Amino acid sequence: MRIGRFKSLEMHYTKVHLKPLRQLWEDFETRQRANKLASERNEMDRLSGSNDSPAISFASWLPSFYDELLLYLEQEWKWYYILIFPKL
Repeated sequence: MRIGRFKSLEMHYTKVHLKPLRQLWEDFETRQRANKLASERNEMDRLSGSNDSPAISFASWLPSFYDELLLYLEQEWKWYYILIFPKL
């Protein structure tokens, strides 16, 4: 017997679990913005040899995003496994 709650469960799951994944994705933009602001503020220091953190290209950042995504999903899978099969 179904009580018709699958859609609400799906919406809640998506709302809760997409937040950390979206944060991983938005970290690239945040880092790029911070690097741009830092380089604009410290242009004189940068020209004099200061070591600012270099901007990272999207193509070189993407593998680390997928690594973090895979780690997140593996942790979730382990949690479900422990929940479903607690004492095997």
